[in-house]
Amino acid sequence: MQNFFNKIKHHLIALIIFVVLSVSYFIPQFQGKKMLMGDIINYEQMAHEAKEYEKKTGEVVLWTNALFGGMPTYQISAPMRSNLIKYVESSFRLGIPRPAGYFIMGMIGFYLLMILLGANHWLAIIASVSFAFTTNNFVIFDAGHTSKIRALLTTAPIIAGVILCYRKNITLGAVLFALSFALNLYGNHPQMTFYLGIVLMALVIFYLVDAVKQKTVKHFFKATAFLII
Repeated sequence: MQNFFNKIKHHLIALIIFVVLSVSYFIPQFQGKKMLMGDIINYEQMAHEAKEYEKKTGEVVLWTNALFGGMPTYQISAPMRSNLIKYVESSFRLGIPRPAGYFIMGMIGFYLLMILLGANHWLAIIASVSFAFTTNNFVIFDAGHTSKIRALLTTAPIIAGVILCYRKNITLGAVLFALSFALNLYGNHPQMTFYLGIVLMALVIFYLVDAVKQKTVKHFFKATAFLII
């Protein structure tokens, strides 16, 4: 038991730091205060017709006439009640609601990537805090781009899963990649997912070249197959 605690104590310290920092910064959230975010206000206006229809009929409508000449609601208000990934996201957030929970999720994901890359745990903590608390993330959140912030803060564990797969721990890497990528898609911001895809393509090409040099092409294609599945 003592040996197990010694192995995980640095990770527990990291978790405590992440929670304390995020909760401290977003303390108004826990006092019942809310930010007036422009995009959220616009969202409420766009989704109003669909939500009113659901209240009256009990049905989820997948089309709204309230925006432009009419459009699908799946990017606006369509609920995803049967999507079990919401429980995975809640776990990554340690059950803490947004915005504090989102930034905790971002720090945990980046910490996993840094540890996988062999960084010292203190360096991993500093890097994770720097990643989550970068100015741009606060600008994005203040504007109400919550789907974008969710997509951005889940990129690190996706990259970590790919690296782990190609470093010969295929099963663990594929599981981490699948869960993290599902979180990214659950964030529902295709633009950010597309940009992430470009980065992943470059990473896969790097590992292909390395596999040819190291004569491990068989492992490369096996790992790639797992990631695709």
